[in-house]
Amino acid sequence: MPLAQRLRLLRGDRSQREVAEALKVTRSAYSMYEIGERAPDEVLLVRIADYFGVTTDYLLGRTQDPTWPGAGRATLARDPVAAFHTKVTDEQLEAILRERGLNQDDIELVRLLEEKRRSKGKERR
Repeated sequence: MPLAQRLRLLRGDRSQREVAEALKVTRSAYSMYEIGERAPDEVLLVRIADYFGVTTDYLLGRTQDPTWPGAGRATLARDPVAAFHTKVTDEQLEAILRERGLNQDDIELVRLLEEKRRSKGKERR
């Protein structure tokens, strides 16, 4: 998956402006990264990886695992349920789950489990 596609996937439903401001670049510059018209320099690439909590190798497509070795923390690609706790669309979530090798039945199971978890959380309030 190319860098531009990964950036769109990681951004979820955050606005380009929100991400651009966090990265200290213009919205138009960030937009160019997302459509593949420009590539970030090494310093910005590290800043992007830090912002999204992934490795630069993941951003560059050198690995499918976005975590740092030994990190032991949930990420979108490693923990499908973690995707529900971030701002991703259903289409982005499905792409993440498919990238991890889950089929449609598995994806539906993840959705049902997350809905059940959320409803239990509301009952406790």
